[in-house]
Amino acid sequence: MPESEILAQANEFIRSQGFHVMTREDIPKFIDCAAESYGSVSYPLNDYFTGHPCTKEELREMWLFNLTYFYSRAVIYSDSPECNAWLLWIPPGCKGVSVMNFLRYGGIRMTRKLGLASLRRIMHYEDYSASVRMKATGGKEWYWYNLVVRPEAQGKHLVGKLLRPMLEFCADKGKPVYLETHSEKNVEIYRHFGFEVANDSPLPGTEMTHWGMVRKA
Repeated sequence: MPESEILAQANEFIRSQGFHVMTREDIPKFIDCAAESYGSVSYPLNDYFTGHPCTKEELREMWLFNLTYFYSRAVIYSDSPECNAWLLWIPPGCKGVSVMNFLRYGGIRMTRKLGLASLRRIMHYEDYSASVRMKATGGKEWYWYNLVVRPEAQGKHLVGKLLRPMLEFCADKGKPVYLETHSEKNVEIYRHFGFEVANDSPLPGTEMTHWGMVRKA
């Protein structure tokens, strides 16, 4: 099935579950949610990308690029139009960011804001992440790319509410689900949803553990 049909089918399913699928006009709102969520804690991967404790402004730049690029390539949805929490899922077979698309969707702006060293670290990470993911799933997975919850919305069971329908959708289609985390405390949380560790080695050149986890079809 073509990627466009896969996305359309998944987005239709998500809407049928009562969730809000991100529109282009929603991107600033989703960026704000991400900046508030990640900006309230120190997350190892974001700090690795920037080379120092990542600021909210740096988070905004990274997510501006990500959400602009993935708008038409991924399933991105929130609990409501107010966006207290959101998830991003990349469908099977989605390709990496080409040089042309990097330029087209704001890569130059992000590089100017974050610096070339940050861009190199992001590229190093993406290459490693892709290799681990391919080894774990053979490229047939739905990639659960991101989860964001505003600090004031945490503890309200939004994660399970948003996550379970999409996990069922993937299972119904016979597709495994892959995720990665860099926080050990998250590993047991994801086990609760049926994920098992496929990789727990450090990102090369760092002491940051990269947990790749798979939920089998």
